[in-house]
Amino acid sequence: MNKYDSEKLMGILAKHGMERASGPEDADVILLNTCSIRDKAEQKVFSRIGRLAGFKKEGNGPLIAVGGCMATLRREEIFRRAPSVSLVFGPDSIPRLPGLIDDCRATGENRIDVEFDDSPVWDSPEESMPPSGVSAWVGIMKGCDNRCSYCVVPSTRGPEVSRTPDSIVAEVKRLVKKGFKEINLLGQNVNSYGKSLMPMSDPSRHGLTPSA
Repeated sequence: MNKYDSEKLMGILAKHGMERASGPEDADVILLNTCSIRDKAEQKVFSRIGRLAGFKKEGNGPLIAVGGCMATLRREEIFRRAPSVSLVFGPDSIPRLPGLIDDCRATGENRIDVEFDDSPVWDSPEESMPPSGVSAWVGIMKGCDNRCSYCVVPSTRGPEVSRTPDSIVAEVKRLVKKGFKEINLLGQNVNSYGKSLMPMSDPSRHGLTPSA
């Protein structure tokens, strides 16, 4: 799922006129898409940020942004431990990323955008799709309505939101035309796919009460 998010992220930025740099030393923006499923993964992010901070000299250098689940969960801690970071954004903020980057670069101020979105942009931009291959990923839903004591998904990915069947089929058809033979359907809780598409399937998740 994180790799799928990264592909969408790159496609959206490509539409905004950005292109992939050869390395951090040539980049204007450095993005880290993070995971918070284990503590070791989080510590590796802070270690990586520390190395990347060396490219920022006397206030100049690339804008460093941290996204993904860890960004949602550790938003304030990231700024406290890594002052070289300018932008923290959650998985649902990917469609808004070009504007967030432009705002940070124009104002020089740090930004946090980790709000959940019940109507996310699902379709992967054409620029983020590999030209051909055997296996491809397609997101069909996100989030989870369960509250397991050992899991951070509800806190980092929000409540369950399913993608419409028409949208899924359209993306699969585009991938098939590119030559893909295997489609992997992704989500945090794919067994719950479709529940959020049912009318008033769970009013309490949106703070609503069904009428009598």
